Amino acid sequence: MMATAESRRARLRELIRTKYNGVARQFALAAGKPEGQINDMLSTPPRKSFGEKVARAMEEKAGLPDGYFDTHGLAAPAFQVSELAPPDYSAKKTTPPFSEEEQMLVAGYRVANPERQQIIRDLAKQALEFFEQRNEQSN
Repeated sequence: MMATAESRRARLRELIRTKYNGVARQFALAAGKPEGQINDMLSTPPRKSFGEKVARAMEEKAGLPDGYFDTHGLAAPAFQVSELAPPDYSAKKTTPPFSEEEQMLVAGYRVANPERQQIIRDLAKQALEFFEQRNEQSN
């Protein structure tokens, strides 16, 4: 059991490092857990257990595949942040894959609470309107 818990902790650390830019709070929000619980699970020595029930609940809430934390080996994570980019651009003119900055914005939006998501949408709308007006003035 201890080896399984340590393996889960390693997967959690890697997930936070790669998908959440090293910010445990962002994962805690996505997983619906208090930030303190996540930090306690990752502390050395751990102050909170990382059992089967907690692992499955966090996977489900954070949109991770079943058994994600029990997958052995860190070399091949179950997904990458780059998968946040829409896979099919054929519906509109072809655009290049999202840049790293764009991927971070999408990832940040996905872990934000609904109030902050609305702020992000409002800011994006304002930016698009500004650039549309600027393009009309230059034509």
